Amino acid sequence: MIISVHIPKTAGSTFQLILKKLFGKKYYHDDPIEGKEVPEDVQCIHGHFKATKYLEEFPGAMKIIWLRDPVDRFISEYYYRRDMASDRPDTRTAFIRAGASLEQITRSPMFHNMMTTFLDGVPLEDFDFIGLTEQFDRDIQRFFNMIGAVRVEWKDLLVNTSDEYKRAVSSIEPELVAKIKECNRQDIALYREGLVLTDV
Repeated sequence: MIISVHIPKTAGSTFQLILKKLFGKKYYHDDPIEGKEVPEDVQCIHGHFKATKYLEEFPGAMKIIWLRDPVDRFISEYYYRRDMASDRPDTRTAFIRAGASLEQITRSPMFHNMMTTFLDGVPLEDFDFIGLTEQFDRDIQRFFNMIGAVRVEWKDLLVNTSDEYKRAVSSIEPELVAKIKECNRQDIALYREGLVLTDV
């Protein structure tokens, strides 16, 4: 059994496509809105859930997580939520779509340290596989090697392609970067740990 925790904006959607190709009908997407029970014959679970969710149900499962530079992840999530089409936006999306700026969400705790929040107290070293978004090609091959799978192909890493997002990343003011770093100090420490653990 593989349990894959998808932290928002860490290449999890691309990884989901790969897992679907690898496991086919044995793949299960954990959707908190649908709230379905996990089928008995599933071999892989992937979705936006905290790392503690399946610890008791599948204690021997292989745990997988992808991390991303916290500043880049924070900015990407902002523009993704602002521009996403949804008739039932969650609290964070609704807050941004109501007009909150990137700077304003640095003052809203529900956006802070998202990666740490998803780990939910599970030590990073307890994961069997840690991938870095910035090293996706390298790390996805490590994943294939680890599970003994033949490499499957995918088109491209699914990334935010909006022109405004690209401009924001390239021209963000140092003062705003400092605010993003300040409100994501735990994630920055976590990411640094991930850099060490994935230094292959």
